[in-house]
Amino acid sequence: MQCPQCAHTVGGRALFCPNCGQRLDTSSGDSESLPTPLDASSGAQEGKGCRRSLLVILVAIVVVLAIVGLGAAGIYFGLRDRSQTERQVAEEHYAKGLTYLADEQYELAQAEFELVLQLQPDHENAQIKLGETQGHLQVQPTATPVLQKETAAVFYADVETAYASGDWEGVLQAADKLIAHDPDYRRGDLDGMLFQVFVAQAQEMLAAGRLEEAIRLYDRALLLQPDNATAQHARNLAAGYVEATAFVNADWVKAAEAFQTLYEIDPDYRDVRQRLVAAHVALGDQAVDDERWCEAAEAYTASLAIQQDEDVRERNQAAMVACQEAPTPTPEPGEPTPGVTVGPQVPSGSFSGRLVERTGIDSGKMYVRGKVLDKDGGGIQGTQVKIQAWDWSAIAVTDGNGQYSFDGLSNPVTYTLSLVTLSSYPFDVEGQWGKISWVDFTEAK
Repeated sequence: MQCPQCAHTVGGRALFCPNCGQRLDTSSGDSESLPTPLDASSGAQEGKGCRRSLLVILVAIVVVLAIVGLGAAGIYFGLRDRSQTERQVAEEHYAKGLTYLADEQYELAQAEFELVLQLQPDHENAQIKLGETQGHLQVQPTATPVLQKETAAVFYADVETAYASGDWEGVLQAADKLIAHDPDYRRGDLDGMLFQVFVAQAQEMLAAGRLEEAIRLYDRALLLQPDNATAQHARNLAAGYVEATAFVNADWVKAAEAFQTLYEIDPDYRDVRQRLVAAHVALGDQAVDDERWCEAAEAYTASLAIQQDEDVRERNQAAMVACQEAPTPTPEPGEPTPGVTVGPQVPSGSFSGRLVERTGIDSGKMYVRGKVLDKDGGGIQGTQVKIQAWDWSAIAVTDGNGQYSFDGLSNPVTYTLSLVTLSSYPFDVEGQWGKISWVDFTEAK
């Protein structure tokens, strides 16, 4: 190579001319064909890259093989654990089957042994015990009439034991078992005990002030003995009391009427006397507020007739004085004259009732009978007649002569009669023992 400055021949790969010091260009000429340090480095890097890729592939292959091996091991050990679990569960059911077999509960034992064989079909002991159990089931005796009767006798004895000890709930539970086993076994005696149990429970509810529950228990008792007058009487008193108390503070007129009815039947029933007095006093106070002095005096007088009270006596005296001093109102044209009772004006086509007569009977029972008559006095067939006392009611239908009948009434109280299918005014009639009360409903002209 020659120096471009002085043309001096320079040998080798000198960077500067030894003659003039000019920098020489070494990028051209033979040097281009020689490998540079950069080229050597690239080749080494390429070799290293190939070796690294091969290593990664080998590692990946090892990882895959490890995963496959672990999966196979997991499946193996999982199947082995599952088999062990099934054997354990099978042994638990086998033990239960043995217990049921020892207790002679053959159906349950059979179910357990069958389950064992589902889990372990080759369980020889379970197969043996299953055959033994099925043999017991095949020879079990069927129920015979003698066995049924003996079982019913045991249940009935349980009823008697509970009844003797006053265990009313025990009586009902034992009776349920007996009826489910044999509903006809000594049914008359059983119903007699059940009736007494219901009545006793009703009395307990009355003593606790739980009248609605007492009424339901009396109803259950009366289903067994519908003609029992004592239970019916107690039931009606409780129902009447519940109805009367519902009117307190809401309608003192109806409250006084309801408590008056109870007072006439049994003046010492619960606190009927005190409640009736309170109702009359409340009516008197309401009348005073409205300056209806005469009505106030009448209410206070009714209260004092039941129970003397100094405060009520003073209020009554003041009301009587005000009543005497109050001017007599002049009736409007068409109004009735004071002191004269005028019956209801019945529109044409409507029916009103009247008590025709009372006739005696030998049975000592109580009846209400009568007829429904048209304008000409002919009987009307197919009319529904309703009788009601407190919350009890019944309906009778007239025959071809227009006659209806309510026989065997159980309480000497005031009954309200009305026609269901025809326009009518209600009519009250008092039931009396040993008599038939004849009440006719007649169509107004």
